[in-house]
Amino acid sequence: MSLLFKLVNEGFKLCLDGETAFEVEREPALTRVFGQRGGRVCFQALLRSEEAAIWNLGQEPWFSQQGPLLHLRLELRAPYPLRAWHEQLHLDDDGNLRADALLPHPVRELHAKETAAAFFEMELPADARLDEGQGIELRLYASRLTGEERLVERLELPLTVYAARQLAPEERPIYLDLWQHPCNIARKHEAALWSQEHFEAMEGYAKALAGLGQRSITVLLSDAPWRGQSCMQNQRNPSNLFEYSMTRIFRGKDGSLRFDFSIVDRVIELFERCGVQGEIECFGLVNIWPNQIFDPKPLVEGDVEPQISLRCLNESSGSYEYLHDTQEVEEYFRAVERHFVQTGRVDRVRVAADEPADPERFERAVERLRRCAPRLRLRTAINHADFIGRFGQQIDEFVPNLESSCKEYERLKAYQKAMPDKRFLWYVCCVPDHPNTFLRSKLLEARLIGPLSYLLGFDGFLRWNFTVWPEDPRLDIRYGNFAAGDTNFVYPGRGREPLLSLRYKALQRGLEDHALLCQAPKEAAEQALGLIFRKRDPRDFLQDRAGELLDFQQICSTTYADFERARELLLQAVAN
Repeated sequence: MSLLFKLVNEGFKLCLDGETAFEVEREPALTRVFGQRGGRVCFQALLRSEEAAIWNLGQEPWFSQQGPLLHLRLELRAPYPLRAWHEQLHLDDDGNLRADALLPHPVRELHAKETAAAFFEMELPADARLDEGQGIELRLYASRLTGEERLVERLELPLTVYAARQLAPEERPIYLDLWQHPCNIARKHEAALWSQEHFEAMEGYAKALAGLGQRSITVLLSDAPWRGQSCMQNQRNPSNLFEYSMTRIFRGKDGSLRFDFSIVDRVIELFERCGVQGEIECFGLVNIWPNQIFDPKPLVEGDVEPQISLRCLNESSGSYEYLHDTQEVEEYFRAVERHFVQTGRVDRVRVAADEPADPERFERAVERLRRCAPRLRLRTAINHADFIGRFGQQIDEFVPNLESSCKEYERLKAYQKAMPDKRFLWYVCCVPDHPNTFLRSKLLEARLIGPLSYLLGFDGFLRWNFTVWPEDPRLDIRYGNFAAGDTNFVYPGRGREPLLSLRYKALQRGLEDHALLCQAPKEAAEQALGLIFRKRDPRDFLQDRAGELLDFQQICSTTYADFERARELLLQAVAN
């Protein structure tokens, strides 16, 4: 029996080209782990057998329909509960298979010579012991059918625990804004929209967001504000990506309109109950994306948002229609504000505008919002740097993409100083290539989000893609012109719980790094940043002064050990 069994750090990403593993043999073996009270200790194990085998991370029996396969069972011994997941491989745009989704079932069958990976996480209690000499032991046993197991491998990981208490997700200083797409959750869990089953499915995703420290709740106030991300024009992996309003509108027999916001309230209450506290981010009022195939002609003729789609039930005829009159659209705006005032939530509401491209149209949309719903604040994701200067006064919260953040960094910092009441976030989406959170991206790139937010001096980070899955994301996450993985951080589970991913865990670690940078003395934080970053001036972060794009290794270290040295330095400084 010939086996490869080794432990590697949590930032390793298994990549397979056919059946050939890249970098598995030369990846340094992990020899120790460390963490902090209330924190997480994570690592991975790699396994390859010369013959087909069963890899069992649990205690349950397993017979294979393939016949008498070699059964390899991993026994975990640790001072605190240790959870294990098998890692699923996904087809990437370059034809390679890369690990991402974390599968909770403990048993997996492997082909001969197939390299597989598993992810392990141990949560340290707030009173975890600080003494040396404790550690994690992994024992690999082999057997065939009903034969007796024998020990074939034993690995140990010494554990160091630092006294620094990890901040709970809701305590972290970074503002995390990952947009939710709840209608996609309903489709993937085969639940009727806004039904009891849909809300039960959403609960797991709300908890996953709370585990990261999410600070905003997505509320949809019109149908298809993104026009389905152009899914009608997608030729690769056809998918339904439409989102629908959480409000119900009724036209009475006298022609008057009535607005029902009960679903909006229920969504907000669900997320709050699951631990997501913060702003209520409303989509569908400003900057509805146009699409000529979807909208060959305006839906509301003459309106500043001619594509705004507000579905209404006519109680006289019993038929549904869409509002076509600007005055009725503006009546809806006033009703939205009135509802949030009545529920005591108006100060938490942020009307979201996603990447406006037409300055004149956007100016009219902002004017309408200020006139009809003056108490609602405006948050704008910006991918045109000139919007920052032009709308500096009208926008309440700036969210420029990374390129605009770097190009307009001095102006943004001046705004930040002059307007301390405004929040400043940054984001990545389809661009840049690095750093990003695609399937092909190094896990260090997701982890970098925390330290980079600290380096920029901004309040937080935004990403559009928590659950924007294509048709069958467990089978194929490639979609249209988007890079594989651009559309999601988690995957739909077979039951009600989402499947987390390596990218989710890497982002989680980066947010923890940000908290440590904020807690540590300034000198220690500067030392840690020096280990991570090659460029310290954001103006030079993506390209040099001649305009040439930088490679990722020119931006920051690509050595995982440097990130770990930075984290341990911060833990020591905070503990002292």
